Amino acid sequence: MVKELVEKDKSVLGWLRVIPRKDWALCIPYRMENVDKPLYPDIIAFRKEGSKIVADIFDPHGSHIDDAFDKAKGLSTYARDHGEHYGRILLMIIDDKDRLRALDLNKESVRNEVNTVTSKGHLEKLFAEALPFATE
Repeated sequence: MVKELVEKDKSVLGWLRVIPRKDWALCIPYRMENVDKPLYPDIIAFRKEGSKIVADIFDPHGSHIDDAFDKAKGLSTYARDHGEHYGRILLMIIDDKDRLRALDLNKESVRNEVNTVTSKGHLEKLFAEALPFATE
């Protein structure tokens, strides 16, 4: 669903499907139960924003999965430390009505909310409060 959404976006010039564990793959660390683990976001899209080309990270991830809030926090930390190199850093889910919802971790207010998450239910609440994602 994310790939189709990226392809529909008229501002997107191209995109890259990140293949986990390849030497060239973007790997974002996160911590779960005091163990460092790798997160490989699904897609990096390149789009035109004014006269610039910006890269966006798209990481669809089910909030029901055990590592969901740990990955959300890891991606949030990455956004805090490296977000200036990207347009959007989107953590995404498909809700129960088959709509894509996204949290843009490149927004400080969203990062602050994600950093308070303590459970899968808490993360699901943040997604429920997010507007459905749509490309312009």
